[in-house]
Amino acid sequence: MTSFRIPKSVLFNRFTVQVAVSTVAVVLVQGNLPYLLQRAGLSAALLGTLYFLSRLGAIIGGMAGPWVLRRSSPHAASAAAEALNLTCCLVLYGAVLHSNAFLVAAAIAVRGLSTGFIPNVRVAWLKALPDQEIGRRVLIITRVIIQSSYGLIGVLLLLGVAQPLALALVLLDAATSAFAIPLFMSMRDFGVEVVAKPSADVMAFGFLFTRKNLPLLVGDLSLAVAMGGTNIFLVRAGDGLFRSAGGYGLSLVVYATAFLLGGFLVQARGGLLGMILRRSEPLAPWTMLTCLAILSWAGLATAWHAAAFFIMFLAYPIFLLTLETIWFRVTSQANIGPTFANRQMLTSLILAVGEVLYPHWTLGGELAIRLGTALIAALTYLLLIHERGAEREVCRG
Repeated sequence: MTSFRIPKSVLFNRFTVQVAVSTVAVVLVQGNLPYLLQRAGLSAALLGTLYFLSRLGAIIGGMAGPWVLRRSSPHAASAAAEALNLTCCLVLYGAVLHSNAFLVAAAIAVRGLSTGFIPNVRVAWLKALPDQEIGRRVLIITRVIIQSSYGLIGVLLLLGVAQPLALALVLLDAATSAFAIPLFMSMRDFGVEVVAKPSADVMAFGFLFTRKNLPLLVGDLSLAVAMGGTNIFLVRAGDGLFRSAGGYGLSLVVYATAFLLGGFLVQARGGLLGMILRRSEPLAPWTMLTCLAILSWAGLATAWHAAAFFIMFLAYPIFLLTLETIWFRVTSQANIGPTFANRQMLTSLILAVGEVLYPHWTLGGELAIRLGTALIAALTYLLLIHERGAEREVCRG
């Protein structure tokens, strides 16, 4: 790949603006799917199917990213994906108004293609930038913006306006995609001339399972099991920990705030924040373990559980984004797209299964599974540090 230009600011650039404007609207619509079903007069039993179709579409879209990039420039492909999302939003709006369950499901599924495709293209795009450190930090910031935007759903719930605004948010999503299309087309100077063809073993998952990368993959998958079904976990926290103080809406706000703080710390490069990051990264897996153990201890006061809930989601992005940073650094420019697409497929499947299975277990059983797999992830992290030769290779920001 041949790159032309890099962002001048890691916090404010066209990559982060697109995420803040367009992708946040996608998250708002996704979080309001229950109210869209209610507005359409359709059965709430369809909700699980819609979430599954959305995840399936995202997996397919992510896997298509490397294939499309071998045939198109990233700015044009991303603009086309936004045009697809815009079309799906308009179809979804009409389908809800006419209570058409088939069109609602089809729009959600096809819309998922766009939501999975654009992040995969973004990773390959950022990897192609001349300054890899800037690319890494921008990647982290975009991830943090997306996850933190779930807090906006919580705010809407706390204000009691989520249901009345559900249909309007679909039009907002369409409008932001219309804004993102020319934004992406203006980014040709951040583009690449040629996308190298990935090796065959990468497309066949071979790269993920090499001896060097296996600890990374095990850490990824173990963490996905430990934090799978996050939506269900947040709902249960709302019904339990925060029942008298905002319920599910507050649990979303707490989650988003913690993720924002943890993610902001991960992108730090030097100074006080950089020093804190170097100290906190090795402790993040064990902090998560401790918090899960506290949440599993039924005899403790609610205040302890609430504090553990916040701290756990503060440590989670530090652990998650550290793994993502390592993948970004060790994967070659030619293979970055397929590698991240394969990871997305595996972790998304685990997260989707978690949404289905965790509701059928008691909260105690759920926490036990999360605790066990988090322990595997933490031990894998230690092995990863050993395999990389020194802890500073993992923690360097």
